[in-house]
Amino acid sequence: MLRHILRRKAISPLALWKSFESTTSKPVLPEGSTLHRINTHFTPLVESQPEFNKNDLEASLFARGLMKLYSENILDAIEMKNLKLDFVKKDIEYWEDQRLDVHAKFQEAERAGDKERLEELREAAKTIKREKNRHREIYRFVAFNEKEELLQVPNRLRDVLRSLPDESWFSTDISVENLPGVIKFFDIVKSTVHAHPADQYF
Repeated sequence: MLRHILRRKAISPLALWKSFESTTSKPVLPEGSTLHRINTHFTPLVESQPEFNKNDLEASLFARGLMKLYSENILDAIEMKNLKLDFVKKDIEYWEDQRLDVHAKFQEAERAGDKERLEELREAAKTIKREKNRHREIYRFVAFNEKEELLQVPNRLRDVLRSLPDESWFSTDISVENLPGVIKFFDIVKSTVHAHPADQYF
């Protein structure tokens, strides 16, 4: 059947394969990057620091020995932007509540046939929509600037607790040969261990 079609259309199998390969091998990429803004309507989706915590970031920079490479105010600036985002988000939620309230009142006035009231509510709805859009634009602008600054700071190190195996592993009646790689308790009990403060973050 395939050969019959190829003969009728005078298409070689190689040409057909190349055509198929060209349509399937090209990756389908989004027009925008998650790290770089390409237009005013683009909103980054990357969460460089899902839960902003200034103390964790400071500890991470200290553990890496990078505190001197960054301005002392960079984390303060990010923290202020984070607080501003919280306030703007609450304003957006407020205007959304106002929109729903006006919508409910508009339906009531429409059922009652009150044309004067409907006109008032239309004007109120326009004002609410304008304010909500303005705050959403502020939120996008501040959020983008915050992401840009956060991407300049290394991700905070994972907090992994170190622990030795259960003490039953170190009983004197078990030889080291039976448990390769295990340090016996009586070998370290009289030792002094000097741990770097940054070790707790690795």
